[in-house]
Amino acid sequence: MSYELDKMLEKQKLKYEEKKNKAIAKAEEYRLKKEIRDIKNANKDNSWKEKWTTSKKLMYIIIINCTIIEIYTMWAMYKLQDLSALSTLITAIIGEGFSYMIYCAKSFFAKKNEVLMAFEREKYQNTLNDDCDTDSENEETNEEEEV
Repeated sequence: MSYELDKMLEKQKLKYEEKKNKAIAKAEEYRLKKEIRDIKNANKDNSWKEKWTTSKKLMYIIIINCTIIEIYTMWAMYKLQDLSALSTLITAIIGEGFSYMIYCAKSFFAKKNEVLMAFEREKYQNTLNDDCDTDSENEETNEEEEV
């Protein structure tokens, strides 16, 4: 009877080891897939998703709207052989130009402020590092003089 019991225990142990190895292999496969997915996602440039600000969206809406007005006005002037719609065309072009100039100015000043802040931060860090370096040099020379 103990022989049969040992045999049953051995079978259960083998089944357990087999299931354990399958689970480990599955977990390792999942880890590798996740690692590959993370590497692929790291290579993708998702920065454009973050750069869609409200002002950029509004600028594109204005440009698309003005372009539609320009195309329709030019088509109407061609079909009707009448230049009375020319004022609408000129107004749309001026509006488009002004909106683009305002957006460019806004972007320039925002970027300029970011760069200036980064420059000031770096300058501050450099002065802190210089102060720490001079303090440690002074301590070393004081220790040498005491000896």
